[in-house]
Amino acid sequence: MLSYQVKRTATINKNLDTVKQHLTNFQLWPEWSPWLMMDPDCQFEYKGETHQVGHGYYWSGDLVGAGKMFLLDDSDSLKMSLEFFKPFKSRASVSFILKPFEQKTHVTWVMDAKVPWFLLPFKSFIKNMITLDYERGLKMLKAKLEQGQIHSQLNIIGIKKANSINAIGLRSKCHMNEMPQYMGANIEQLEKYLNKINITPTGKTFNYYLSFDMAKQEFDFYTCIPVMQTSFGKPFEKITIGAGKRFIVEHTGDYQFLGNAWASAHQHCHHHSIKVKRKPLGIETYLNCPRETSPEQLKSQVSLFCK
Repeated sequence: MLSYQVKRTATINKNLDTVKQHLTNFQLWPEWSPWLMMDPDCQFEYKGETHQVGHGYYWSGDLVGAGKMFLLDDSDSLKMSLEFFKPFKSRASVSFILKPFEQKTHVTWVMDAKVPWFLLPFKSFIKNMITLDYERGLKMLKAKLEQGQIHSQLNIIGIKKANSINAIGLRSKCHMNEMPQYMGANIEQLEKYLNKINITPTGKTFNYYLSFDMAKQEFDFYTCIPVMQTSFGKPFEKITIGAGKRFIVEHTGDYQFLGNAWASAHQHCHHHSIKVKRKPLGIETYLNCPRETSPEQLKSQVSLFCK
């Protein structure tokens, strides 16, 4: 009843030996780990020889707590022990199952764990959160191995007062993996409509997230463009967001890594006891245009609504 398993898979365009060598060197993990990359001041102590059974590390950070991880089996089904000391004590078994496919490698990241009894009511939430973390981690691992770098830099701006926003919006509901095509279609429709009625935007395009179903990985959101006008024809809607305090994290890099900014914002708010609203989720503002900007230079801001 306390047990749960998380399993996610990605295909990496590198041979199995290359992937294996990267995974069995824990000194490389801070570059792509979905948790360690959020805590640049985290302290590490490495043990044993890289790539060998017994290699591992201890970590300790303000945001990511403390724990240790060690390599138990260096076969193509890499097995590792994971133990948390803070924020609570817990143990888990982790494995990376590597399967060659032509010159590529299918990587399946698996964790078998138990929640402490006092967190049993939150087991589904914890599992869903770690599932999202694993997906972020595999994206970054893939980018690091295929491209040599991960275009994702975070700047914690913190709490800022924000003015109210009036905008035209187009509502969508889709799986998180479908976001790029839905957003692209929404922006095209919005821009075409505004050109037709001769209205000039007054601010940057943004997504206004109403809710997120973690189990289904489905967003309910509006794609919005700030304007002065308040009346529109269907299917467009008037969107008004009131003034107030927001916790802001700025992200520089490819849109596929924007989940890092959301995770970091929530982690910082949790650590510093900053209360934010669960619904609506927040705003994702696009500060420059992807049609005119290379992916590594794209700038975005994630804003959570403070209570």
